[in-house]
Amino acid sequence: MKKLEEQVFDELLGEFKRKSVIAKTFGLSAAAVTKWSKNGVPLGRLPYLRLAFPHFKAWKKSK
Repeated sequence: MKKLEEQVFDELLGEFKRKSVIAKTFGLSAAAVTKWSKNGVPLGRLPYLRLAFPHFKAWKKSK
């Protein structure tokens, strides 16, 4: 089973379709988004993403 951080990245990619769009939306470099794709979203970003994307299925599994 994937970790929460990885599940959230998968859902972000589903929402935005391309890593370049994720990078532009969040003001990140392409390298940072590639790192997210390998390691999952950093724990410090999860609270913001939980508020911004409450419809993600990953949140329901983490309760």
